Amino acid sequence: MNPETQATIHSVYQEGLSNGIASLHGWRRVVYLVVELETYYDMEGLEGFYRSKLSTHASEAANALETIGAAKSAQLIKRANTLLATTGNVEDPFDVFDENQIAQFDAIAAAFASDPDRRSQRLEEFVTRTSRSSV
Repeated sequence: MNPETQATIHSVYQEGLSNGIASLHGWRRVVYLVVELETYYDMEGLEGFYRSKLSTHASEAANALETIGAAKSAQLIKRANTLLATTGNVEDPFDVFDENQIAQFDAIAAAFASDPDRRSQRLEEFVTRTSRSSV
């Protein structure tokens, strides 16, 4: 990864961590959502993302993935969002999943793990394009 691009991504992510997602707009919000999704995924799996406070932004995270050009990953998040919505408004939807729902979510998580879009490369390309044009 280009050091300048990496520094930009890190700076945006730190800004979001320090000031909250509400402080970010436009391409910076897209970057934060993608990095935060990836961070949760790396630490706790896809389920960890959905158990986090950021799960309230799951639809926006799917849109952020589309924005950076990671359409396959975005579709997987949208499928997970739809599956989780079937449980209703419960505190932890994973506690009420039946075996079929668990299998469906596990398949989505496995597909996301395969990184069908090379998300970090897409994010780097997006940041390179966008940060230059917004200066």
